[in-house]
Amino acid sequence: MIRFWGSQKVQIAAIQILPVTPINEYMYDAKWAQNVYDYTLNELNDGSFSDDWKSVIYLAYSQANPSAAAQRSTSLTGWGSGNTYSNQMYFLSTRPGASNICAQATANPQGKFKLRVAETGRFVSSSSGSPDLIASSATSQADATVYAFAFTPNAGTIQAVATGQFVTADAAGTYTISASRAAASTWETFVVRQKIGAATGTYSILAASNKKYVVVGSNGALVNSGNNEGSSTGFTFVS
Repeated sequence: MIRFWGSQKVQIAAIQILPVTPINEYMYDAKWAQNVYDYTLNELNDGSFSDDWKSVIYLAYSQANPSAAAQRSTSLTGWGSGNTYSNQMYFLSTRPGASNICAQATANPQGKFKLRVAETGRFVSSSSGSPDLIASSATSQADATVYAFAFTPNAGTIQAVATGQFVTADAAGTYTISASRAAASTWETFVVRQKIGAATGTYSILAASNKKYVVVGSNGALVNSGNNEGSSTGFTFVS
């Protein structure tokens, strides 16, 4: 058999859905959209597959379950060349049965904060001489680094105020995340959300570079290697 498209299930399914427009919604009814969702689910749950394709699957899936599609969309940090986060949420919120989806959408905290590990109370620091983000043994915030959290669609950047360098994370999740990039791109984007089951104001941090969560190792280093939110470290933001 000659393959004219990619071998990934999300690619195979998404190319049949495009373009996603209001008039095309009649092409994929609820039953068909549910079948596509089930067919691609393993890849939807895998951070190594592109958000560009996943966003299309979720748009179609909103015909079957708009609330679940919206919840899935909150983890996206890429939408391809023909889509945007605002378009994603608008389409989801205007599906039959959708209710208050946009109002329920969460966003990254914005402003200047010091990061503290919720479980230990240790503060995170980095510097020009040592840009790696480390949760030191000290519980005093006097030497903690101030980070500026800024908006990007459905996510945000983290920038060390003193050095002006953006925090970056590698795709393998092997190295300590570090404030060592002069400009922000995909690897310098993070999704910060209230951590499920944790006290209010305790957040998980998801790296867009590999869709894994930031955890603090035994040596205090912050690494984007957590496979799920349950394994992620909780952080509080101190202004």
